[in-house]
Amino acid sequence: MIFDSLLLEAILLLACAMALGAWQRDPATTGRLTFFALCLSVGLVTLGEVLVLRGIVSEAVADRVKYAGILALPHLWLGFAAHVAGLDVARRIPWFPVLLLLPALLLFALMFDDRYGALFMVTIEGGDDLRGPLWWANLLYGQSLGVIGSAIFGATALRARNPRASTRRVLLAIASVVPLLGNALYVSG
Repeated sequence: MIFDSLLLEAILLLACAMALGAWQRDPATTGRLTFFALCLSVGLVTLGEVLVLRGIVSEAVADRVKYAGILALPHLWLGFAAHVAGLDVARRIPWFPVLLLLPALLLFALMFDDRYGALFMVTIEGGDDLRGPLWWANLLYGQSLGVIGSAIFGATALRARNPRASTRRVLLAIASVVPLLGNALYVSG
């Protein structure tokens, strides 16, 4: 339990450091704000886990903190991939990840509503949470966005033909599989 908490705290510090680094980049850097928001989302997920592991807040409060990040992750991942790949949608509408986040904001609001919250999720203290039909629909939607984002990274890595861009190709290839591996570990654990 302590090891889990320390590992999550290290991830939280890394996410904050990366967010700060992204924030300090040149404002003209493509996808800078999307990557900043992506790092903050990872930070929220880990913060929620740390808060409940350390016994600071109840599971219900921790779930709300975690889901603020979880609901945003796939949308921001797809947006960041589109920015890195230089897709037309990212060039023409650089703030399009915000549009992708609108359904997630509605689902997040359901976590605070006692009447309709069961459509998304109900936290059971010390037990398995109850997941409603909107949770499962969002899971399918979020997983699809995450896979599409990873596919965009993979395709961008394969497209890079410049010999000096070999490091970029390797980093893009790693970026295409890391979220998928992380998700597989999360689901299996």
